[in-house]
Amino acid sequence: MGDRPPATPPPGPFPIYVSLYDAATRWPAWTRSFKLYLAASKIGDDDQQRGLLQYLGGDDIQQLVPTLSNTGTTFDDLAKALQDEFDKHQNKTLLRFNFRQLRQQPNETMEGFCCRLGDHVKGSGFPDTAAEKLAVLDQLIIGCKSDALRRKLLEVDGLDSDKALKAARAYEASITHVLAIKDASLGSSVASQQDAHVASLASAAPQPAHVDALSGSQSHGYAAARQPQAQYPQPTSSGLTCYRCGKPGHATCDAAKGQFCSRCGKPNHFAAACRASDSAIQARTFRERRPHQHSDQHAVNSGYHAIHSLEIGAELFSTDSPPRPSTAPCREDARRTVHVNGVPLTVLVDSGASHNIINTDDLAKVAPGAALQKTDVQIFAYGSTSPLPLLGSITLCVSSATMSSTATFLVVAHAPRTAAIVGRETAMRFGLIQLVHSIESPQLPDDLAEYHDRFQGLGCINDVEAHIYVDGNARPVAHAPSKVAVHLQEDALAELHEQLALDVIEPATGPTPWVARMVVVPKRKGKVRLTQDFRDVNAVAAQERHPIPTLEEITSDMPGATVFTELDMNKAFHQISLADSSRLFTVFHTPLDLMRCKRLAMGLASASEILQRTMDRVLAGLPGVRSVHDNIFIYGETAQVNDERLHACLQRLRAHNVTLNLAKCQFRQTRHPAFCGLKFTLYYKLSYEGDSLLMIFNSLKYNVDRAPTRLGIV
Repeated sequence: MGDRPPATPPPGPFPIYVSLYDAATRWPAWTRSFKLYLAASKIGDDDQQRGLLQYLGGDDIQQLVPTLSNTGTTFDDLAKALQDEFDKHQNKTLLRFNFRQLRQQPNETMEGFCCRLGDHVKGSGFPDTAAEKLAVLDQLIIGCKSDALRRKLLEVDGLDSDKALKAARAYEASITHVLAIKDASLGSSVASQQDAHVASLASAAPQPAHVDALSGSQSHGYAAARQPQAQYPQPTSSGLTCYRCGKPGHATCDAAKGQFCSRCGKPNHFAAACRASDSAIQARTFRERRPHQHSDQHAVNSGYHAIHSLEIGAELFSTDSPPRPSTAPCREDARRTVHVNGVPLTVLVDSGASHNIINTDDLAKVAPGAALQKTDVQIFAYGSTSPLPLLGSITLCVSSATMSSTATFLVVAHAPRTAAIVGRETAMRFGLIQLVHSIESPQLPDDLAEYHDRFQGLGCINDVEAHIYVDGNARPVAHAPSKVAVHLQEDALAELHEQLALDVIEPATGPTPWVARMVVVPKRKGKVRLTQDFRDVNAVAAQERHPIPTLEEITSDMPGATVFTELDMNKAFHQISLADSSRLFTVFHTPLDLMRCKRLAMGLASASEILQRTMDRVLAGLPGVRSVHDNIFIYGETAQVNDERLHACLQRLRAHNVTLNLAKCQFRQTRHPAFCGLKFTLYYKLSYEGDSLLMIFNSLKYNVDRAPTRLGIV
């Protein structure tokens, strides 16, 4: 038992196809970590080493190794065979270009930058070792973040990598030493100011006398100090005590101007003159009570530096939101569940964070006993000037619904009720967030400019009227008006005025036996959708029947298609006119007056069938064009075929006066087009948006011929 090697965490999987072109440059670093793991675990048998390499390397390595022809019998033979395979996929020009773009990171030392350059230069296509060393030296100078250090390096005669690193270490050490001296000087200055302030308080504060009940004499000192003190400053014989500084002899002064009380945190008075109640002090939570420009003297008085680390920790890691008011709009939670080292972990996606952070509790769940790496990174909370104490860093294998790769996390001590934080770069790489340039208005492709009228205003389909057939014996129902939430009233009124202007609704006149309630539904982008509660009318109305296309019908003509276009109708239901005889069944309450629909309403039971029947007739006879609800899908084997079908479709829509919503249209899509909740994979098979089925297709993308037909959509 004494010879048993210590438990050493293995390296994470090696994802090949995350970035195939640079797998050759990433492979040496991974094999180095793997060899260290073998040495620490005392594993020397070649068969065991080869098996562990394939097992720990992950699915990509396990699928690739059987396809290699010359893997040898030793671990080194297998590693070299994989390296040779990765080299085949390298683009030397692109690798050299990427190497030239490398720059020193904000918290990276020059030595760490040089090591990173050394890893990237290998396999980048430089002719020999001398050329690689020269390229590293050049990039070390060009990519250096310090202009002063760059000037210093350019002044050295006969500069090489060793001399450059020596000069960089000396420069970085000098900066560290200067900051240490500056901090020490600041600390001594603050301490002296603290002593002077305490002495001034001791000399200026009135000494309350304690009267001995037996002798009538007065005593001072410890016995007097034990007596309960009054909460407010006591007036002197002259009757004046400053309510700013607490000293006797005057009513006010400027001694505390611009300062903050260390007791209540409020400005322009000292704690000696504080009048805040004990309950108010107890209710006050830890927070940063002053801007950074406040004096050092007050920082000593308030004890700010003593609790600074607690305040930073609370600010950085507090993820529990306060209760949302009932009138506040609902926002999507920023928490996501990913798999870290195969263990499900809830993380907080922070688009403003530059690093990933995990606490020791979560780290113990996903990588128990893992060794931490030393890090020089500094993390600052919002508005803070002091870095958060870090225990180190660790690289973990992270898997989301779209990809698996490694990510580096900074480790902090135990932080209760907090989630691990995933920063902006990692969140975008794993598909947890997406950068959307919402300020940019959608643009119509130049070759479709002749159809610009199809993307403006609200159309009304020619020669089409919808009817509502209600049983003549049905008893009309008139509801009382429903209230609109206060925070939605302004948007609801704006939508009503817009629908009046677009001739979608009109004021109701004459008898109104049927009256429904108006339903206001908030949208994600702040606007609202107005619908009506037509359940009473739907219960007695005859239903129209028209089949909605199924999945098989949509995809029956798509094999071989590679280019796709999706068109979205603008307020599709409102483009179908409602017969005058049917409008009396659509009267509804509004804050303005009783209104009735002039166009087809979403709340009617047969609205979807009527819309589908109308669009099937409008688009009848057009090859490669399918319509489902308000979406029109156009597909073709080539871009030219897709464009021909797109022009034919737009001409047909113009003839029938159908308009589209440009913001939701997608033109000439060739990768992962989506349509009606379905997504096309690289091999143009359909998969639902849910994680389970999508992951099945992702796992079959390199073995499509054996896709399981039991899914019913292959």
